[in-house]
Amino acid sequence: MHSSSPVGEITDIVKKLNSGASFYADAISHVASENYQAMFTRMQEEKVRAINTLQPLSNLEKDNAKAGSNGCIELRHLYTSILATIASDHDYTYMKQLIEVEESILHAIDKALDVGPPPEQASTLRLVRTRMQQCHDEMLSLHSAAVSQIA
Repeated sequence: MHSSSPVGEITDIVKKLNSGASFYADAISHVASENYQAMFTRMQEEKVRAINTLQPLSNLEKDNAKAGSNGCIELRHLYTSILATIASDHDYTYMKQLIEVEESILHAIDKALDVGPPPEQASTLRLVRTRMQQCHDEMLSLHSAAVSQIA
């Protein structure tokens, strides 16, 4: 469900964050690299913090905020699980797909800001966006390091 109201957009973000946190939790258990596990744990923790920050501004009640999910991210998660079974490098496969999750979350936050939320909501969204941009940048740095090791 996509809504053009600030509350509807924030609800969509919370669902994406929840799916992203779940995806990271699964990735932690499937990657071999301790560095990836540590990075993914930090990313998952940031998603949970963002959920807790945005949930009061959403249509989701506190108990339901962790149950909400985003179909697109859930499909990417399933796709990655299947791809990882045939890929030679599980760590890289998960990392590459999680970068896409980060981009999806940033896009959703930008969309919510474009709707023109009230100032207090906009401020909260910008704060969460800054943290999610840091997550995205860290994942890109991890990707760059992985690519340079392959080359």
